Amino acid sequence: MLVKEKQFEIVKAAPGDSEDIRRMFESIRFHTAIDLQFRRGNDPYRSFQEEDDGAVVLLLKDRLADRTVGMGAASFHRVYLGGEMCRSAYLNGLKLLPEYHKRLRVLPEAFRRLRQEIQGEADICYAAVLRHNMSVQHLFEKPHRSLPRFEKQGLYTSFLISPGRKSGLPLEKGGAAELDAFYARWLPMYDLAPLNRNMAGLTDEDFIVWREGGRILAACALLDDRRNKNYYLCGYSGAFRILPGLPTRLLGYPAVPKTGQTVDSVSLSMLLFDPAVDTAGRAHFIRSASSFARGHEVVMVGLAENNPTYQAFRRLRHVPFSSILYTVDMGGEMKLGARPIYLDVAYM
Repeated sequence: MLVKEKQFEIVKAAPGDSEDIRRMFESIRFHTAIDLQFRRGNDPYRSFQEEDDGAVVLLLKDRLADRTVGMGAASFHRVYLGGEMCRSAYLNGLKLLPEYHKRLRVLPEAFRRLRQEIQGEADICYAAVLRHNMSVQHLFEKPHRSLPRFEKQGLYTSFLISPGRKSGLPLEKGGAAELDAFYARWLPMYDLAPLNRNMAGLTDEDFIVWREGGRILAACALLDDRRNKNYYLCGYSGAFRILPGLPTRLLGYPAVPKTGQTVDSVSLSMLLFDPAVDTAGRAHFIRSASSFARGHEVVMVGLAENNPTYQAFRRLRHVPFSSILYTVDMGGEMKLGARPIYLDVAYM
């Protein structure tokens, strides 16, 4: 598909394009105070295809320079919406090399092509933009005839915490017999929640369960997905330059990664509570469950701000990385209702 400037072409990525995709992820930086760069491992094309229901990846090619200069992707997941099963598309990896920002107006063509690829494959689309990336937020929130409508849904925050210590909570490791029923009961109460606990990369032994009086009150799983998704520390700036010299772990915060290293992180995925558990109980469980990650530097939990567990992090020392969450009108899809949003960090 040629864009208006015929020097450029949008093509569907293939396995042989993985190195180009990797270079795109490593080329884009935001130069924030804590400059973390999201990456997709050594084989990004494979990592996209290992999403729940696969993905489509589009590349923008400069035909004269014979190079990839931009990309965009849609990752597909089967989720609950209004208590019913549907397919979602997470629009992500929207990148354009800085030297092309002023030379090319490609977004309308890119979104048209993404719409063609998504049509019939997804009932609802969503995207996230880093909170400090104001220029992109303004672009998406301002009405454009040539772009889809972006509707703000609040914050999505990845909370980075230090592995905690074991507490008095009666935690079990492994897949309890009633665990499937626990997830089947409570996941449909959320929008964009996965259909079950069978997330790629997880086994029964990865699950951590809080049970009292024969009743499961909470569960989560420890997921190490650095093979597919990881964070690279590009550097620190401003007042944060002193961070590497501070005893952050002694203060209850995560260890500070060194510049030029991939963060040693795992996530608490499939985090779910019985609604009867209060905020203090949720914070207690998160702190206790994170103790199973000892030996790693950082534990990550991702939550939308209307998720009831979001407030638990007021009681936990953490480093937040927030994005603005949007639903994207790609043509006649279903809409979010009043239910809280459940988006696992592994799906972002």
